[in-house]
Amino acid sequence: MSIKEKQDQLLPLFEKLTTLTRQQLPVDQRDPRLIGVGVLPRGTLFSCFHERHLKEATKLFEIFFSKSNFALFCLKDVKI
Repeated sequence: MSIKEKQDQLLPLFEKLTTLTRQQLPVDQRDPRLIGVGVLPRGTLFSCFHERHLKEATKLFEIFFSKSNFALFCLKDVKI
């Protein structure tokens, strides 16, 4: 897979990042490894100087860093 193809797969993950929504992600599309991540209240500004925020960012980093390949990183077509 070329770098361009990988970029094209990642781009949708960055769309609507600043848009608040009440819509929940369907359960079958949720990754169980991400339970507990994303617990900051809506509208809260993230700061690595807040212990709670730093713990959440560390957990997310560990999840992404542990991925062995690009498909797992994108969570696409992967059965967990």
